[in-house]
Amino acid sequence: MFTAEELEAVAVGAELLRRTGDVGLQEAAKRVLSKVVSAAPDGDEARLALRERAEGGSRAGTDLWFWTSMLVAGTVGTATGDWSGFKSGLELALAAVLSTVMLVVAFLALSGPAHQRAIAFWVLVVFVRNWGTNVGDLLADIVGLLQSTVVAAALTAMILYRWGPQRQTRPADT
Repeated sequence: MFTAEELEAVAVGAELLRRTGDVGLQEAAKRVLSKVVSAAPDGDEARLALRERAEGGSRAGTDLWFWTSMLVAGTVGTATGDWSGFKSGLELALAAVLSTVMLVVAFLALSGPAHQRAIAFWVLVVFVRNWGTNVGDLLADIVGLLQSTVVAAALTAMILYRWGPQRQTRPADT
């Protein structure tokens, strides 16, 4: 039988094929996911998640609980970023460095055991907002608000372009 981690690896690999833009590969991935779902034990949480992926659904982001949690975590991250940068007695630069360290630790926590990943995800959301607040305030303090906004927008556009779907096709099988 498949372990939860093995099922997750198959699902993630299949989802990564969406970036290729190759419709044939995407359809093949859906068929593979369907076969793997049928091989997974009945009632298993990993099987349910895999079934949703195979059917094109996504568990994250589809319910009110997720978006309420995202709003709360983002608000907490922004508030702690403002507090550490302006009210804690730390200099803005030191607060930005500390939030960078916390962000790296939070990213590393995502590679922990599967049962801890949900908590690690929400901690990461808080620290991303904390980091963004501190680094954004520091950048605005150094170069000015307008310039820092332009830099942040350009970086965001580059990241979205780089991580967006790739428009490649697979060479024809010969």
